[in-house]
Amino acid sequence: MPEQIREIPLSQIDADFAWNCRENITSESVMPLSHSIDLHGVEQPVVVRETGGGRYGLVCGFRRFMAVTVLGWEFIPAFVRELDDFEAKLANGRENLERKDLSFWEECLLIRDTFPEDVLCARIQEAMNKNYSWVRPRRQIWELAQPLIDMAKEGVSSAKDINELLKQGPAQREHAAKEAQAAKDRGEDKKQRRKATMTRRRVQGRKNMGRMMNIVETNQLADAKVHQILLWAMGDIDKTELAANLNVDAALFTAIED
Repeated sequence: MPEQIREIPLSQIDADFAWNCRENITSESVMPLSHSIDLHGVEQPVVVRETGGGRYGLVCGFRRFMAVTVLGWEFIPAFVRELDDFEAKLANGRENLERKDLSFWEECLLIRDTFPEDVLCARIQEAMNKNYSWVRPRRQIWELAQPLIDMAKEGVSSAKDINELLKQGPAQREHAAKEAQAAKDRGEDKKQRRKATMTRRRVQGRKNMGRMMNIVETNQLADAKVHQILLWAMGDIDKTELAANLNVDAALFTAIED
């Protein structure tokens, strides 16, 4: 049986635009949509849920709601559905994703605000019908330092950029965060800031591997810890961390300058 469409008075619908996963919906931004609706009507009903006392909470269709408000309509066609808070947030996010209306940053907020911290990526993949490479940067972006998060918020970094940063080790991430903040402080544009942040640090460790291995051999450090040298050579740890992991004095490596 087809879902019934009801004409709901706008005065009975509570539209929490801060709750909606899409940001910056204004009367000015929906003017083209208002014009289309004025000519052709609302082709896709909004979705609401009953909140008690004859009132409804808007779940999907915030741009349509704003557009008909601009037109001065008294009613809007709507589907009334029984949804809990999680189901409502999920429905809101799915609709916006299907319409490709969200920015990368808005998608990050959607995942954060919809799924508790202990929910695994696999569960999010299933719920959102997305693969791991889509979910990971939007879920794990909060593990990065604030300057790197800010770059995504400001539209400097893409999902691909965040994915690359998440693959890097602690030292590389720290370096990227410092470069991001420095570029912002210099007042550089988005393109310059992205280039400064996403350019991997040239690790001097690679050309100093021979010298480092000589130090290890001379001081009879355990072969089992050679992998720590490789981490240093790739820039995933610095000399201080290397010394701590090898349980030696950091001064041992003062002859090698990164």
